[in-house]
Amino acid sequence: MRLIIFISLIFSLNVWSQCPSNLALKAQGFKIDTQKFYQSYSEAQRWIDQSDYQFEDDLSGTIYSSVASQMVTIKSLDYLPTARPEMFGDVVFMKTFRGSTPVEVRWYKNGQKYLSYNIQVQECATNSIPYAGNALL
Repeated sequence: MRLIIFISLIFSLNVWSQCPSNLALKAQGFKIDTQKFYQSYSEAQRWIDQSDYQFEDDLSGTIYSSVASQMVTIKSLDYLPTARPEMFGDVVFMKTFRGSTPVEVRWYKNGQKYLSYNIQVQECATNSIPYAGNALL
């Protein structure tokens, strides 16, 4: 009996470690990296700062992230040189609602969708899965 419980526990932990949101986002073509989160976040911010005239606000708001177990703010920016049918909103920043701690960044560049998240805040990517293939949220 103990062996069955042990095997069940190991199996459930292995399935849980897969992060359903990560699997769903990978299936939609996202490349996910957590090792260089702050670097990725800074590079995305620098991209906007260096060419802010080519970006426009796309979407902003607050959602509850069950992965982070807290409210997060979302800011999406559209990179104007990217054709709209190709991608809606090219950069998405997510921060904690109260503390403004960076939680996640998603971006689209050169035909590829990328995502990086702060593993100190959440163990998986935020479970905001795009309905369309040409969206980040």
